Amino acid sequence: MSDDRIDRLEARGLALEAMVRSLRGRVPSAQVGSGAAGQESAGPSQAVPTPPASPHRAAPQPTRPEGTRPAAPMSSEQWIGQRVLLAVGVTALILAAGYLLRLSFDRGWISPLMRCIGGACAGGIVGAVGWRLHTRYRTYGAALIGCGAAIIYLSVWAAARLYGVLPPTTGIMGLALVSIALAMIAFAIDVEALGTTAALGAFFAPLLLGRNYSDADLLLVYLACMAAGLGFVAARRRWRLTMFVVALSFFGVAYAGAADRGDPWGVLLYGVLGGSAGIHVGLRERWSETRFLSFTGGWTFLA
Repeated sequence: MSDDRIDRLEARGLALEAMVRSLRGRVPSAQVGSGAAGQESAGPSQAVPTPPASPHRAAPQPTRPEGTRPAAPMSSEQWIGQRVLLAVGVTALILAAGYLLRLSFDRGWISPLMRCIGGACAGGIVGAVGWRLHTRYRTYGAALIGCGAAIIYLSVWAAARLYGVLPPTTGIMGLALVSIALAMIAFAIDVEALGTTAALGAFFAPLLLGRNYSDADLLLVYLACMAAGLGFVAARRRWRLTMFVVALSFFGVAYAGAADRGDPWGVLLYGVLGGSAGIHVGLRERWSETRFLSFTGGWTFLA
């Protein structure tokens, strides 16, 4: 038994000496050997002293990562220059595109089909430039993306309403595809303003092109699909304003266009499912306006 204890103590001594050598980094190998021999002759009653901590070793200082300096609050002049003037410029660009389309139609410069195709291509180019810029200039890039989507939206609307190139049903589906694409881009870059714009474009497409659109049941199916996709994006990103627009448009557009003309069971199912989903999201996120709209809108359809 004593031999086993000596062997274990010897092994522990060697391990401790190796740790001390690795910590201090200046223990010669001869001392390690003599220490091992002394450990063998010392017996179990002696313990290896622990080396004192070096007083010159300082605690590591926490490093501050670069680029984490808190942003300074935006002044009123900066807000006007970066927000208001940007909005004015984007609005002017959209109006100019619409005026150009109208002027080209009145003067007969190019055919209506080529005008619509050219407008859609121009919108795509503007949106692509905004996509390239949003990584460095987030606000300006997002504004250009929204402007490009608006130009494409205007071109599809002109093709269906002004020029009659597209039938109303195809025009509504085209406007819906533009809105869905904008919603996907907004979800990818996490910009709520683009998501809200996409929701407005998707829900108001039937109102812009569907004056003679009398299929109320198909309108309910369209609105339910748009609300499911856009509502999922808004709930996933926790976009409160976008969810408010989705809930308001979901019940408002359907009530104005299909509540008294659709199949009663379809209207009932539409109100129950939409109200339940809106109340669930409103309770989970604590959005009182979404809960209110979903509750009152669901009961309005039930009535």
